[in-house]
Amino acid sequence: MDFFLSFWINLQFLLRPYWCNVAHCPKPERVVSVPLDAERLTALVNNWRVSQGFQPYRKLDILCQIAQSRTKDGLDHHIGLPATYHLFNQKSFISENLTQGNDDKDALDRWLGSPPHKEALEKPYIYSCIATKGQFAVQIFSNCENGC
Repeated sequence: MDFFLSFWINLQFLLRPYWCNVAHCPKPERVVSVPLDAERLTALVNNWRVSQGFQPYRKLDILCQIAQSRTKDGLDHHIGLPATYHLFNQKSFISENLTQGNDDKDALDRWLGSPPHKEALEKPYIYSCIATKGQFAVQIFSNCENGC
């Protein structure tokens, strides 16, 4: 009996390409990637925060400059953000989230699906800015407006 079961499984495996070509198998979804957009992704993040009872982030230009500079690294060369970063010529605590996504919603879903990234989105940061480059996004967070 084991021989026949094994034979049947192997036969199905061998015939699968034929069956799929005659529409018995669903076609895989085609993933279309579009460049991420910082403004759209920011709106999605803030809408999610409000839906969870958090305040939306306020944009801070210095954080945008840092985020933009970090997009050059990409995920392949990410070594982490130092615990402190010079803002306004003073040491201030900031944090970051990085992701790649096929579109803005996918990027947010990846952050929300990762406990450390979701935790960063849930922290009581006041200021944030997102910068994007192609499929890559960087979000910088801080509570410091004028240097802490």
